[in-house]
Amino acid sequence: MLFKLELKLDLEDAEIIYKALKPDDVEWAKADFDDTLRIIIETEKIGAVINAFEDFMMNVKASISVLESLSTGKGRD
Repeated sequence: MLFKLELKLDLEDAEIIYKALKPDDVEWAKADFDDTLRIIIETEKIGAVINAFEDFMMNVKASISVLESLSTGKGRD
């Protein structure tokens, strides 16, 4: 059985986050961008889907945190 997860994220800095995720792409788990950030995971192992999803979400969260910190830092002297 093939499991497929496709998640669309409508984020403010989606293209930047996509570029941060892209180097970690593998054949069965990848990021895509076309107006929204898409995470696509397709494999026969449900555990791999869950682990890849968790990894992507941790990286998205970290990317958002970095972007927020950079935005806040621009106003500092």
